[in-house]
Amino acid sequence: MADVLLYHMPPSFYSQVARLVLEEKGVRWNGQIIWAGPPFCESYEPWYMALSPGGTVPTLVHGDQTLPDSRLITANLGRIFCLVSYLRNHPMINQDMTFLVRQLPPAADGLPIEIYVFSGDERWAAYEDIQSDIFDHILAVIPEFDLRVYQHPSGKDVQEVASFGQQLGAVRQNR
Repeated sequence: MADVLLYHMPPSFYSQVARLVLEEKGVRWNGQIIWAGPPFCESYEPWYMALSPGGTVPTLVHGDQTLPDSRLITANLGRIFCLVSYLRNHPMINQDMTFLVRQLPPAADGLPIEIYVFSGDERWAAYEDIQSDIFDHILAVIPEFDLRVYQHPSGKDVQEVASFGQQLGAVRQNR
């Protein structure tokens, strides 16, 4: 995870929080000091404003993802790097091949996470078991981050809800 870059300001409380969380999670990171106040005001330079539109410090950059606020940094580090740590230590993941875990842009129906790793076993049944283990782990830890799994309802789901509503209405009328 050496591709994590934290723009921070040493005396800033919020920068200290971000650095502390990075250290607690065992994330290897590089830092670049950004002076937010006078006389330098580097956080308002155009190149930095492109990363952090509000000019806030700290800002974390990881691959193509930018987190321009200490609250976003602390929330997302727990989610993403917990999963990365699990996968890095999974005995059946091939650590010598492409390894990518990233949060995709938020959508109207949630916050997608992309997992792109390779199995250490080429047998299809073993691959299915490994994939199942990964998703079992994700589903087990989701509540620890105050998250919920979301899936688009199907036509059948909508029919069942409508049917339940009709049944409930009939019960209320019979009272």
